[in-house]
Amino acid sequence: MKLFLSGLPRFNEKSLGDLKLFVKKNKIQKIYAAFWICDLDSQKKVEKFRNIFKNADVFEVPENLFKSRDTFYWIELKDKRIEKQYFLLNFLLNKIPDQNGEFVRYRSDIEWEIIPQIKDKLKKNIFLTTPFEGHEYVPFEPNILNDQFYIAEISLIRSVFRIIFETNPKELRALHLKQKTKLCVTQPPWSLQGIEGLLFEILSELRADVNYCFGYYSIFYKPEQTLLKKLCLFEINHPSIFFFKNSPSRINLAFLINFFIWLPGRLSLKLNKVMKRIKFHLFS
Repeated sequence: MKLFLSGLPRFNEKSLGDLKLFVKKNKIQKIYAAFWICDLDSQKKVEKFRNIFKNADVFEVPENLFKSRDTFYWIELKDKRIEKQYFLLNFLLNKIPDQNGEFVRYRSDIEWEIIPQIKDKLKKNIFLTTPFEGHEYVPFEPNILNDQFYIAEISLIRSVFRIIFETNPKELRALHLKQKTKLCVTQPPWSLQGIEGLLFEILSELRADVNYCFGYYSIFYKPEQTLLKKLCLFEINHPSIFFFKNSPSRINLAFLINFFIWLPGRLSLKLNKVMKRIKFHLFS
């Protein structure tokens, strides 16, 4: 198994240490990385990365190399953050010489609560990901996919990126619109679910299956989410209770429990915003 990561070098001591543990636990044979170099600080972080992972193939990419073609014009109107991210990922995939084998899509700032151990050899049509998004405390919906961490055959990953970069953006949008017909309880009706929803539709076109591995990482953490964090950790440590056949499915008991804990707070925030708007219009 090999690993690839890209983007801004947002490492800290914890995330670098966790990457070392992930590499050791899963017997990662090789690391490929591509980083945007935008200032002196990013250069220093990349040098630190090189010193820790001495056998890694690292590419330093100047940001002016990116040229937009409005790949995701219906998702992002201004900053092109997603397109830039996928441009760099595609740049890195084109530098990787391997034509087959299992690869891990990783991000530089992952701090693991529970590091997954990938035991089984994957079939060529499987995308394996974590059951929880990194900075949400509700598992992903059954019709979207974590695009920040997954494990799959490199040929399947390349097939996904070929569709993204070789398809006309208008056709890509039409594919994404299929998300509007799918039930999603944590997002508004007729929502496209962002880039995660598009990735899921692309995998559906490729007839690939999405499975879960038992792991849980956090990127942002708020003290008021302590209860949800404890529940998530308990669920991951006891998969036979929360996930059917001891193997996580796209809809699971863990999702429902977290959703009903998460829902009142989310509704309260929405209601407060609505009330503030009403007051503003009444008194303006």
